[in-house]
Amino acid sequence: MSTGLFILLICLSTGVVFILLGFLIGYKNKSDLINGVDFSKIADVGKFCRTFGNGLILSGVFVALSGCLVYFAGTGLVSFLVSFFIFSSLPLVYFFYAKQKYAVG
Repeated sequence: MSTGLFILLICLSTGVVFILLGFLIGYKNKSDLINGVDFSKIADVGKFCRTFGNGLILSGVFVALSGCLVYFAGTGLVSFLVSFFIFSSLPLVYFFYAKQKYAVG
C-alpha cells in the first residue's frame, strides 16, 4: 500500500467522524456529546450547538480534502501535515467562538 493511499484512507475516515459528530451536535442538538461545557452559562444552547457543529463539519470536509490532495495531486508530506494540523484545529476555534458569543452576561 502506498503512503498516499494510506493517508487518503486515514483522512477520509477522520473526516467522516468529524462530519458525523458535527451533524449530531449541530443538527440533532446532541449537546451531551460535548464534554466540559457548563450549559447553564450558555444563553442559547441550540445556536451554540449549531455553531460548533458547523465547525466540526467544515473541519471534516477540509481534512478529507487534504487527504485527497496528497493522493490525487501528489502534494508533499510537509504541506499535508501543515494543512492537517490547521484543519484539525478548526473545531477549537469554533468552540471558543461559540462559547464567547453565546455566553450569559
